[in-house]
Amino acid sequence: MSMKWLAGLVLLAAIESAHAKVWMSRLDLAGWQLESSPGLCLLEQDIAGFGRLIFRQGSYSALSYELHSIQPLRPGEQAYMRIEAPDWQTAMPAQTSEQALLSPDAYERRLSTPGAELALAALHEGHQVRLSLPGGDNDQWWDVVASPVGFQEAWRGFMQCREALPHARPQPAPVVVADQPRPHKKTPAPAKPAPVRRPLPISSASQEWIKLREAGQRERLHIGRGKGKTALKGPLLLTFLAGQSSISKDLQDHLEALVQEWEIRKGEGRTMSLLIVEAAQPDTVALARQRLNAIHSYLLKRGLDPMRVHMRLDLHGGNSNNAVVTIGD
Repeated sequence: MSMKWLAGLVLLAAIESAHAKVWMSRLDLAGWQLESSPGLCLLEQDIAGFGRLIFRQGSYSALSYELHSIQPLRPGEQAYMRIEAPDWQTAMPAQTSEQALLSPDAYERRLSTPGAELALAALHEGHQVRLSLPGGDNDQWWDVVASPVGFQEAWRGFMQCREALPHARPQPAPVVVADQPRPHKKTPAPAKPAPVRRPLPISSASQEWIKLREAGQRERLHIGRGKGKTALKGPLLLTFLAGQSSISKDLQDHLEALVQEWEIRKGEGRTMSLLIVEAAQPDTVALARQRLNAIHSYLLKRGLDPMRVHMRLDLHGGNSNNAVVTIGD
């Protein structure tokens, strides 16, 4: 028995004795939803009061298990996963493991591929997955429990979606035949120059906002909307037509501004990440999800890294036709 594993058991026992707050779906409301789009597979479970659990698999990227909270979480680099039998099954010896915890922002925690695959397999076998992690204030720990209710049917669709994703293939090594005349070596083509920062004819206001944000300016800015002269006071906004989730021409121009900025930074050897938040109320959650999926799919099709495009549903922000964009390195 390793000392690290033993220390994990001791800490887990301390967490349980401290009456960790437990978040899990009610049995009559528990279930998993499959959402798929070109290049992306999502398997999701909502937990009332906490937020959402997500298994995410994108093209050319590894599986991740994400916890999206509607409340800020305390920083932490480790979590403890406990695979156990749900209340309606015969008790089984719980399996506990220590997992590295990634923290993209204050509201999201993520397990890397090994932990994600372990959790996915456990739910498929009918077990529930309890993840103990720092949450709330005053050194409180939270237990976030993924229920296997309704998992099997959604799991089958998720696995089919994963199998359909393109995967990176290694390039074959060049074969050089000995004692054979080499073909004439062609002069290599000149390197493609880095993209030039040019404002888009319609989205120049969005580009200006990105430049000012990158330079460290944080106050609210006036941003022009499309070809009109009306200015909005606030962060960069992606606006949908009322009641719709399709990408309009004006919205496409703003998204292309983000794509252009991505290409510019990539040519300069720099990074870029996006946080896109859509507000909703209970009666507009489905529409808000469709809008976030439409934005996410568009940006991935245009070449952005799915691990750097973060989407969040704000259930306390009221109804709005605007998705709010924050840009970082």
